[in-house]
Amino acid sequence: MMCRVLGVSRSSYYRWIKNPINKREQKQMELSREIKDAYFDAKGRNGSPRLAKDLQASGVNISRTTVARHMKNIGLRSKLSKKFGVTTDASHNYNVVPNLLNRESNQEEPMKACVSDITCISCKVGFHYPTCVIDLFDRKRIGWSISDNLTAYGTVIPAIRMDNRNRPFKERMIFHSDRGIQYACKQTVNLLQHYRVQQSMSGEGNCWDNAVLKVSLNLSKPG
Repeated sequence: MMCRVLGVSRSSYYRWIKNPINKREQKQMELSREIKDAYFDAKGRNGSPRLAKDLQASGVNISRTTVARHMKNIGLRSKLSKKFGVTTDASHNYNVVPNLLNRESNQEEPMKACVSDITCISCKVGFHYPTCVIDLFDRKRIGWSISDNLTAYGTVIPAIRMDNRNRPFKERMIFHSDRGIQYACKQTVNLLQHYRVQQSMSGEGNCWDNAVLKVSLNLSKPG
């Protein structure tokens, strides 16, 4: 009855029941899967021209326009304009304090000087920003946070609060960082003043001042 109403033969109906997706649709789905795999293998950095070349090199017969059409349908975009995440924004109007640490990266007592920095991790869903605070006495990571945004409340402030819980700040302790807006903003300044610590910032564009931050963060282990 249904076949007669729909105007199709019984054989076509049973063939559809057995395999509702036709060969063309199967091929399109397979191409989309291969394009997605190639896209994520390249960490989202390749657009349709380079993805097409990668797929062709692996034996897939596909054109750039076909790759572009599938990428649009799937919702994939090249991240060429964002190969890395910029975490330090020093173009702000907040006060910048002097460098009190003065590259004295070796401390003989706990919580005499801490350094902090924000880094960037590229994920499939976008960028995430880990923030760490390290005690220069033993290079242990005492406070940290991971955020999907670069606000002070998402990055620096929770890391500072965790640090103070794990190893209470000493009065007049040096808290050193770069000149980023997250460290210079009023929220962070007020929090550090509440803990009665001295804030210190690296010189503008001085790679040697920042070296203590980068090296310590790369070499440190969770405490």
